[in-house]
Amino acid sequence: MLKRCSAFVVFSVLLATAGSARECEEVGAQLQSSWQQLNSAQLGTSEATTEYSSCVEDRGREECQDNYSKLKSAQDNLKTARSEYESGRESAIEDGCVDSDEDRQPFGQIRPLGVWPPLQPYDNPREDE
Repeated sequence: MLKRCSAFVVFSVLLATAGSARECEEVGAQLQSSWQQLNSAQLGTSEATTEYSSCVEDRGREECQDNYSKLKSAQDNLKTARSEYESGRESAIEDGCVDSDEDRQPFGQIRPLGVWPPLQPYDNPREDE
């Protein structure tokens, strides 16, 4: 009887783990997609900023209303993409699919023992060569 109960518990845990793994795969795919959208929006904002700056420099602010409208639209897209990414990341952290940045240690789970000395260039002890 005890063996059957143990087997049932193990089987239940395996099913729950498999389900959460699939859920985390989906969350990861959504997070990756929103990350790509964020990068695309950053690139669009950068390009729109460059175009607007060039236009203002060449023709003056009054002649660049179209470029300004494109810049504002790109900034709005960036704000939306950032919000969606941050929301998705928070959701992934809450679901346990992604570690929060605060939980990360610079050397993984092991705390560093101290500061490593900086690497020095190799000094040839024989100067005559």
